This record gives sequence, C-alpha cells and structure tokens, in this order.
Amino acid sequence: MIKKIVSFLLSLSVLLCIPACGPSDTGSSAESSKGATLPDYDKKSEELSVKIAGWVIPANLDETQIGYLKESGISVLQAASAGSGTLSIDVSTELSESNRTLMETLKQNDFSVLLHIRGKDAERLEYVTNVTEYDAVQGLCFDEPDKSQIDAIASRVDSYNAKAGNKDLFVNLYPSLATAVKNDFGGSYKAYLEYFCEKVLSRLTAGEKWLSADRYPLTYDNKGEPCLDTGWLADVEAVALVARQYEEVKTNFFIQTMPYGGEKNSGEVLGSRDRVPTYEDVRMQEYTLMTFGYDMISCFCYGSPVAGVEFLDRQVAMIDREGNRTDIYYAVQKVNREILAFDHVLKQFDWKGVFTNDAGVTTDGKERTKNSSFAGLTSRMSLAAIDSLAEVTTSADTLFGYFMDEEENVGFSVVNYNDSSAGLSDTVTLRFNPSYGFRNAICYVGGEKKTVSLNGNALELELGVGEGVFVIPY
Repeated sequence: MIKKIVSFLLSLSVLLCIPACGPSDTGSSAESSKGATLPDYDKKSEELSVKIAGWVIPANLDETQIGYLKESGISVLQAASAGSGTLSIDVSTELSESNRTLMETLKQNDFSVLLHIRGKDAERLEYVTNVTEYDAVQGLCFDEPDKSQIDAIASRVDSYNAKAGNKDLFVNLYPSLATAVKNDFGGSYKAYLEYFCEKVLSRLTAGEKWLSADRYPLTYDNKGEPCLDTGWLADVEAVALVARQYEEVKTNFFIQTMPYGGEKNSGEVLGSRDRVPTYEDVRMQEYTLMTFGYDMISCFCYGSPVAGVEFLDRQVAMIDREGNRTDIYYAVQKVNREILAFDHVLKQFDWKGVFTNDAGVTTDGKERTKNSSFAGLTSRMSLAAIDSLAEVTTSADTLFGYFMDEEENVGFSVVNYNDSSAGLSDTVTLRFNPSYGFRNAICYVGGEKKTVSLNGNALELELGVGEGVFVIPY
C-alpha cells in the first residue's frame, strides 16, 4: 500500500509540473512536448539582425532628416547620385571637410553608408583608400554590371583586397529580364549570378560578401489591371539559392517603395511600375524576403530621385523632393518596425527552402500550382520532404518558408502572396505530424510574440492582405 501511495504522489507531482495549455505572451523559453527546451530566442545581437537600407538619400542631412532616417528603421544609406538634391559623395579625391563631418555624424547615429561608384567605372574601386579611415563607410557600391563590367571588377579584386581593409565591395546585379542577362548569358539568370560569384565573390576577402539584385513586383497586366510581376518571385529565389552555393555570402534584394516608369494609360501598360505602394504591398515584399532568409532589404527609393525620363514629377518615394515624409514613408516604417522586432529570432534559424499552396487547396505533398509566380520557382519543396508537417490548407495563394535552428527546432514563415488590389484575406491551417507531439506555437504577428495552443495538432492563422507571420511549433 505504501508503494502505491508513493507512486501516486510521484505521478501527481509530474502532472503538476506540466504547463497548462492556452494563450500566453510571457516567457523567453518554452518547454517542448518532446522534453527539450526551446532556446532563448529573445536574445539580440548585431550578428542576429536584418539590415534595412535606403537607396537615394536627401543631400541635406540635417537634424530633421537624420531623425526621419532613424525613425524609418533604415540603418544603411546607399548614396547613389540621382540628381540635384540627393546625397552623392565623390570618392576619387579625399573627402571634403563637410563630408568628413557628415561621416562622423552618421557614425554617431549608428548609420553606415555605401558610396556609389559613378559611371560603372571599375577603375574607381582603387579610390577605396580615400575612405578606409571612416567607420561610417560600409563600402563602395557598383550598380548593375554586365558581363564585361563583371570582368573589369574581377580584374581589380586582388587590389581591392589589399587596399580596402574591412570595406565591402557591394555589387548590385541586374534582374533576369535585363538585356545584359539575355545577351551575355542566354537568358540564364542563374548563370549570370554564378558568373559574378565565381569571378568576384569567391576571391573577395575585404569586408563582407554580398549577392544583391533588384526587380520590382507592382505592375499591370495587359488589360491595365494591377497585378504582380510573376518573375519577381523567381528572381528572389534565384539570388537566395545561388548565395547558398558559396561560403559566407549574404543576400540583399531591392523592394519597390515608390511608383516609377511610364504612366499607365491606353498606350503603355505592360512594364509600368506606376503604382503607389501601400502598407500591404510593402509588407508582402518584406515578409517574402524573410521567407527566403534574406540578410538585407533595400528600399527603392528612400529619397525621391530627380524627375526626368524614369521618374515623373508626381512620382515620389518615402521622402518627397521637398524633404517631407509621404504616406509611403509611414507604410514602410510600420513594416520595418515589425521586421526589426523579430529579426533576431528568425536569424537563429537556417533557411531550408520554400513551399506553396494554392487557394482552396489542401496540400499533402503534391506540387502543382495555378499561380504563375509559384510556377516560376525552381526549387519548391514537397510537403512530403518536411517530416514535421502533415498537411496545409489555405483560402488564398500562400507562400511558406521552412527553417530549422541548430537544435533542429523547426520554424515556418507564412505569407499571403497575392496582389493587394484583390483584397484577399487568407485562412491558413498548418496540421503537424502527431509524432512530433507539438502542443503550442510561438507566433510573431505584426512583430509581436504570441504563444498559442494547438487544436488537435493544428494551428489556424488569419492573415490580412499581404500579411506574413513566423511560426515556431513546440
């Protein structure tokens, strides 16, 4: 009888130690049903962060403009010459006294700056010696080289390594639709990206190695209706996949934060990006990049370039040509704050791949899709390859990222991937493999951490237009 009483008391003590199921927003770690403890994902460090950059910076960086930059979430300034009124620093000579003062101001405010090489002249990389002493200078930036220009950059890599110290050689590459890619690489975007990596990044020792590209998704179809550029997602994937082939390569992609190009009218529709990005448009882009494990997001543009052939007078960016904040500024700021609230969590996970699900479909391992953007992906995962996940159901077309930390805990990024003009919400159900014993999930919604209980191994999410969330089941 005594043995039975002792046994009962031991069993009761074990039961009392099991945490109760139910929503909770507290605690930095959680007890897994598998008996393991999740890491303390709340820890932050410089290494566990996503950088957000702004292309085109107002020339007058007074206290007000510095404040706007800090409040926007942008920490990397890409000083590309875009006409009068925008910041452009000539690296071919020693910096002027005013620019030296500016470098100190940027340093004090925790900004770094990428200085644009004028005219795509690779010889100007030699001038890096004029800026190596400035901590605020992240490196030199070369935009959209073709094959011959990559060769010219490659011929100077050894010299750059010897002279640049810790300054990056940041080269932003063309999108796949560029004539240079079609002519020089037979239209193979992967070959273009790999050519740059082999010729330049594989030999680069100065600074960090960046693989960067640009393409912008907000466009119109041949009927003049707003839609997504279906090739945008494929280019985002290509950069992420090629970077993974090489050691210590970080990824950056430019997102659309202003309208540009020809007006949408009866004579010109296809190719126009004349759409003012909304909060929903921006968050779809940023959460998509997070779904592919990107290290930096670049806003095109932060300041408004001078009006001309590419930019109309009425087309402005986050900061207009008079230095005022626009509606786009506040939309981008809101998304940036969301991303920067949990970027340190996401960066504790390694990106493994992506999978997709069409509206109204329950995916159990089949890979068919009617979504043209999804169909362009070359490495969509089958659900059968993800042991922890048994089934997925969505009410709208949905993009998923699959992640795993160093202790093999899994994470999932979930994005409502549809043009915002459709106004589609998305009900997503993730049904987990019962053998994993998941009972709860940590969800980052709008950047905020929430802990919820699963319902019969399933998690249901309600996503707004363009919304993304990050989920850690346990």
